[in-house]
Amino acid sequence: CSDDGATLKLNDEDNEGPKAKIAKNTFAFQSNWKNTFPWLEVLDRKAMIVVCRICREAKEKNAWASGKSLKTWRSTYMNDHKMSKSHKNAEDAVKLAKQDALVKSQKICIEKSCQEVMDNMMKVLFVVQQNGPIYFCSKVHEMITHLCDKNDQKRLLPSHHYSNFSTYEMLAALNKATYMEVIGKIRQSNGFTLHIDESTDITEQKHLLMYATFFDCDSQIQTTTYLALLEVKKADARSLCKLIYKFMSTSEIPLTKILNFTSDGASVMLGAYNGVAALLRNKYNVSHLLDFHCVAHSEALAFKDVLNAQEAPFFWRLETIVRDLIAFLSLQSTRHDLKELCEILEHQYVSVDRIFEIRWLSRFNVVTKILAMLKPILVFLNAKETNEMSNQAKRIYQVKLIGATTVLCKKKLIIDLNN
Repeated sequence: CSDDGATLKLNDEDNEGPKAKIAKNTFAFQSNWKNTFPWLEVLDRKAMIVVCRICREAKEKNAWASGKSLKTWRSTYMNDHKMSKSHKNAEDAVKLAKQDALVKSQKICIEKSCQEVMDNMMKVLFVVQQNGPIYFCSKVHEMITHLCDKNDQKRLLPSHHYSNFSTYEMLAALNKATYMEVIGKIRQSNGFTLHIDESTDITEQKHLLMYATFFDCDSQIQTTTYLALLEVKKADARSLCKLIYKFMSTSEIPLTKILNFTSDGASVMLGAYNGVAALLRNKYNVSHLLDFHCVAHSEALAFKDVLNAQEAPFFWRLETIVRDLIAFLSLQSTRHDLKELCEILEHQYVSVDRIFEIRWLSRFNVVTKILAMLKPILVFLNAKETNEMSNQAKRIYQVKLIGATTVLCKKKLIIDLNN
């Protein structure tokens, strides 16, 4: 057998007779030992120094861990070490170390994934608190990608969960947690005021919108919070009462905790005999219930009566001029020219919305935006006047309108302000 690793035909089990004794020091390293003993590593073939990788990795205190010097190349030494207690202890230690490393890596991945989910939930919560639409979450993701470098992106942005679908899932999870927190606080309180109103979406599906005002025992302050949005099949008083009773029962809130009931002035809500409040008092044993016409709604109706009164034509005329201005600014050519003028004046352009009768604060928002665009609007209308301004533009360009609007805005008495 040569020293280059060729396999010796005479193995350890053939050491019998005088010929074997003469040839005992002529054994060489056998290449098939690498398969039989995968942990074996030869440091010096001529000096016959070997090491056990497993014992070295486990840092066992034996010669095989640092370097074992063999008297001759015999498989018996390797078999003896394989069956030794120290080698088996080393194998167990290495297995445990690998398992610990796997568990640790799994823990790191879980923690990283949890942190990413928390970051996304914070992003969704921020958008919701700003009353923004759901698709703003992906816009926030894109904005951070645009503004930050790659290192900050890895820190601020998760590698997934930025689609609208995942946003809805996280919103549902946040909603459940927030709902349970609110319900728990209402259970702790002595009583609360229930605010309800009907609403119809664009698909003409009716819903019952519920808010609650209660004394928060933790913060020691009065709190008004969103409670539920329930789908309504029938909009009569009995069906609405059953819907409220079912919700309270599911939430484990006694109906007797409802101290006050507020809604709009519709007879289905506040009817003296068959309204929702009356049925809660008489048929659901909430005899102490007090019902009120919503103060904000009453104020809105009062403002509307004032504006339509013949004794105050100025307010009607003011609203007419504002509507003319909105119609004039809604023209595509007008918007384009006004945007160019804002760029020249270095003034921020603000789009003026229309007045919606069903939205109480729409007039307030409209007049606020007109005041924000007051300077470019005056310059624009003045330029129109010099160029044979139309009759509509002439009606709009009046100093009395601007002055009166400014005064009303400062006093928070803007046309039919309902807040």
